[in-house]
Amino acid sequence: MPSLNVRNLSYGFNDTTVVDDLSFVVSEGSVFGLLGPNGAGKTTTIRLVLDIYSPDGGVVELEGAAKDDRWRSHFGYLPEERGLYPRMSVLDSLLFFGMLGGLSKVDSRQRARIWLDRLGAEGWESKRIDSLSRGMQQKVQLLTTFIHDPPVLILDEPFQGLDPVNAELLRGTINELRDDGKTIILSTHRMDQAERLCDDICLLNRGTAMLAGNIAEIKSKNTPNVVEVVYHGDRTAVYDPRLVKDAAQDGETWRLALADDADPQRLLQALVRRGSVARFQVIEPSLEDLFIDAVRGP
Repeated sequence: MPSLNVRNLSYGFNDTTVVDDLSFVVSEGSVFGLLGPNGAGKTTTIRLVLDIYSPDGGVVELEGAAKDDRWRSHFGYLPEERGLYPRMSVLDSLLFFGMLGGLSKVDSRQRARIWLDRLGAEGWESKRIDSLSRGMQQKVQLLTTFIHDPPVLILDEPFQGLDPVNAELLRGTINELRDDGKTIILSTHRMDQAERLCDDICLLNRGTAMLAGNIAEIKSKNTPNVVEVVYHGDRTAVYDPRLVKDAAQDGETWRLALADDADPQRLLQALVRRGSVARFQVIEPSLEDLFIDAVRGP
């Protein structure tokens, strides 16, 4: 069931088009990746969805309904620029944002303490925001996003400032929220994080969708073009331009980029005829590989 439907969204300023006829669908209870390099139009798209900006054209619908006065209450938003009050304590910050989202003080306090414990932040209640490290502040900011229990969460570059341990904790939290039925829109330039978390994606470049849809389906439509092989023998096949357009060796392992329209099985047969193959692995293209190919074009 679609939770958010964006159709033909456009926006520009100073004669510059920032979002160009953009369409995508976010399914309920999924993690959706809004991906692309810095300056691709991700944050502007989020602001259009949240009605912070008014689009020049296009429609945004939530659960089949157009925007109304209650629109923003359906969302929890983690902006890329942090917005905590530095002199407030952690607990007071969470109470403040919880009550802004419509919770009572009692419910805000209860949810704050539960989630602080779940994020490994027990005992932080009385700490001032400006006494926390950047990663700790990021955790608190994340909690302010969903403490009021909105159905849709929009996280703009949520891994910024997190060390590997806390990044793993955040990934677990995102998966947990999805399992609880939340719809999550993850905006990031980190393709590796998106690949681990997202069900569906929209990959932007200069405000235009370059790739969109289910990650597994996108990958299945793109033939893997790299193999890794442990090979001993005649190198004729390794450098055959009909099969290989680029070859790199690291010890016994060769990483071979296939020539256009070359079949990995044909390469394997050629290698076996000329030597011994201890391992032959077709490397699935990463999101980063697919994005680079899409931007470069044919």
